[in-house]
Amino acid sequence: MKIADNNHKERYKNRDTNFYDDLTIILPTLDEGQNIGDLLGYLTSCYKNAYIIVTDDGSQDNTEEIVSNFKTKRVFFLDRKDAESHGLAISVLEAVKLVNTEYFIVMDADRQHPWEVVRDIINHLRLGDKLVIGSRIKVVGEWPLQRKILSYLGTVLGRISLLIRNKVYLNYDILSGFFGAETIFWKEVAFDKDNISKFRFKGYKVLFDFLKLIPSNVQLGKIYYEFNARRKASSKLNFKVYLEYLKSLII
Repeated sequence: MKIADNNHKERYKNRDTNFYDDLTIILPTLDEGQNIGDLLGYLTSCYKNAYIIVTDDGSQDNTEEIVSNFKTKRVFFLDRKDAESHGLAISVLEAVKLVNTEYFIVMDADRQHPWEVVRDIINHLRLGDKLVIGSRIKVVGEWPLQRKILSYLGTVLGRISLLIRNKVYLNYDILSGFFGAETIFWKEVAFDKDNISKFRFKGYKVLFDFLKLIPSNVQLGKIYYEFNARRKASSKLNFKVYLEYLKSLII
């Protein structure tokens, strides 16, 4: 398995970085009709020729209708309402299987992840990082104290779980939902030879589950960003999400 490619800098030295035909942006959705339209508008305007996969886990609102207004040969709607398994992890994994570009980036569709940072993540990938993690430096807006406490505890427990596996990622936001990867590298790690996922399908912290699988010497990158508190629609976090994460700590 390739761990780092020292030729990346030379390959991209003369590249027009304003075109993004080497990138697919994956947007997991579930009832994000109030947010998806604005986000797609920003992404399609700023990242010319990038592909976008909206991987929808059975929205009951107008998410699909809004995405259809953007449908082109580069914007896809992956309808998973009749899928056997549901959840954030499987939604992302099924979308990754469809990726044909050199790189992909996963970000939330609720506009909590700043679309401007996509540019920074793809540039790090182009320079040779196999995985680039968006790390929150602060939350902009109101975030309930309970959410802050759970996020802190979740990160601490996750880092301990990774340390037990001889993975030292103490300076990374291991629970981030905003990250990018080299597509071939991800597929080699995440899927077996029959294209069957090695992930827990019911998981919600996709990046954390991926970090459990990768070799410890992989070249990682990190981008800092300000996390926006949700302004529209409701959070999907609930007791089931937290329970599944606790399971992932020991499995």
